[in-house]
Amino acid sequence: MSQLTDIKLLCFDLDGTLVNSVPDLRLSLNAMLDELSLPHVNDLVVKTWVGDGIAKMVERCLLHVNGSPSSRANIS
Repeated sequence: MSQLTDIKLLCFDLDGTLVNSVPDLRLSLNAMLDELSLPHVNDLVVKTWVGDGIAKMVERCLLHVNGSPSSRANIS
């Protein structure tokens, strides 16, 4: 049986696998929405936005609450 003795680094994809980060993502998005004077979002809708990176999540959030991405947010 081979042994894994030369391992230097181990990486985990935590989101949705080992850690449920949706509540923290919601808190962050709602802090952004507070700054933009927009309504808050909940965990159920945030969960549907996970998986395509933060820029896409912010875009989806702004579309959800505002109908279109806000010109005040840089979502490049």
